[in-house]
Amino acid sequence: MDRIKQNENRLSIQWPLAIVSVGLLLFVVFFLALRPDLTVGTINRIFGATMSGAGPFLLLLDVAFIVISFGIAFSRYGRIKLGEGKPEFSMFSYIAMMACAALASASMFWSFTEWSYYCIGPGLGIQPLTQEAMEISMGYAFFHWGLLAQCVYVVIGMVTAYALYVRKMNTMSMSLIAEEMMGDFKFKKPIGRLIDLIVVFCTLGGLGVSLGLGIPVIAGGITRVTGIAENFLMDVIIVLILGVIFSLSSFVGTARGMKFLSDNTVKLLFVFLAFIFLAGPTSFIQKLFVSSLGYMTQFMPRMATFTDPISNSGFAEAWTIFFIAFPMTYAGLMGVFVAKISKGRSIRSLVLSCMFGISGGTWVFFAVNGGLAMHREVTGQFSLIKEVQGGDPYGAIFKILDTLPLGVILAVVYTVVVAGFICTTLDTASLALASTTAKGLDKDNNPGARPRLFWCAMLTLVPLALMFSGAPFDALKSLAILVSTPLAVVLLFLLIGLFRWLKVDRRTPGVLHFVKDDMVDFGKTYEEDAEDTEAAVAAVEAEA
Repeated sequence: MDRIKQNENRLSIQWPLAIVSVGLLLFVVFFLALRPDLTVGTINRIFGATMSGAGPFLLLLDVAFIVISFGIAFSRYGRIKLGEGKPEFSMFSYIAMMACAALASASMFWSFTEWSYYCIGPGLGIQPLTQEAMEISMGYAFFHWGLLAQCVYVVIGMVTAYALYVRKMNTMSMSLIAEEMMGDFKFKKPIGRLIDLIVVFCTLGGLGVSLGLGIPVIAGGITRVTGIAENFLMDVIIVLILGVIFSLSSFVGTARGMKFLSDNTVKLLFVFLAFIFLAGPTSFIQKLFVSSLGYMTQFMPRMATFTDPISNSGFAEAWTIFFIAFPMTYAGLMGVFVAKISKGRSIRSLVLSCMFGISGGTWVFFAVNGGLAMHREVTGQFSLIKEVQGGDPYGAIFKILDTLPLGVILAVVYTVVVAGFICTTLDTASLALASTTAKGLDKDNNPGARPRLFWCAMLTLVPLALMFSGAPFDALKSLAILVSTPLAVVLLFLLIGLFRWLKVDRRTPGVLHFVKDDMVDFGKTYEEDAEDTEAAVAAVEAEA
């Protein structure tokens, strides 16, 4: 704690950590370009073996995270207030910012296409390309993009917010929080530096890839509207423009830049979804949404534990385990961001907003976008499955939109929303990277402007380096997921440490403060429950 407090006004960057992380990443990019077949083959073999070997453990750990998160939320500890004053953001902005940071541009692509992959290669032993496979496909998408992924963000966000606002630590770094929990453990500093290195490497690599993977979607939208064929120069210009946008957003700060981007991106997404819902197959989308919720609820225990040991089809490793491992690359990012925007809220509000706010919004736009694509498949107007099997899923999205009135305008809106998701996610990443590598935070729990702008530049440099070198984006994504897998154990340790803190703090007068948190309105009432807080203090003093 003393070292953290001494760094309170030192907002410069930890250059050794930054240089080593960036250097390692560029070293990987160099080898991907120099020996692509050998490097990609090696990464894929190790990745496959790790997902297969560690998969059952990750599945059980994720289920435990979900159960424990809800357990804390609905216990009396769920009413613990995180920081002083009222919440800085409205519930809409709060959920919108979390959703934009967590979902990224990938969700806009997968919302249209993911169900088709499950029809081609379904899980649970279902026969491919059958009516049963199609009926359960969207339920599987709901499952993968719901509580399965959000529980990781809830755990790290809850621990980070508690450390920042209740324990008064002047940091949002996962490593420094872990070091504080380890007490006098001899090797805590080397472990902490290793955690930092993993967080920075995975965030920089995984989010740089996200920017690169969003390029084909944006370029496709430009091609659809202007008729200009996608080329290398167009891709470079797209990256540079997006880099400027999220750098400006980062420079003006979370309360103005990130809030503006996320609010308007979500509002534009609502308009996009509303038009598809009303102009498209409204009845089909409604039925699909309800049916998919039913399938997800019915088969959730089976989906969460499906490892397919007999037929060994690889579905669990390719999809379910992947959707558990991939959020680990976002763990450092989401821990910092969820904690940053949760000041003044309760633990219960944080958990429920993240779990159901992000999940519920995701289910709606997956049902609308995927419902349009599935309806066109069923009625024979357009076959997404054939396009996916033919290797052109990106272009297929714009062909699906062309089946609606105002297809060109929809293409423009879709492209802008994808760009908005990318910018908000990378803006969040710059905050997380700066907070992890900064030597301290200011009085408002912000890192310095220079570290944030430095990481904005690095997040732009990584996809450019991949593009100019010709290195494959997927290989770097697999490596980032592979390296981030040990963070699952770190999250388990942090959760155990949180319980230890709660045990100590409930016996210390004046540490814990409770709010009158009404579960119905998701914690809109943030008056401090003085009676409950004073009663808790009196009980502790009486014991003493």
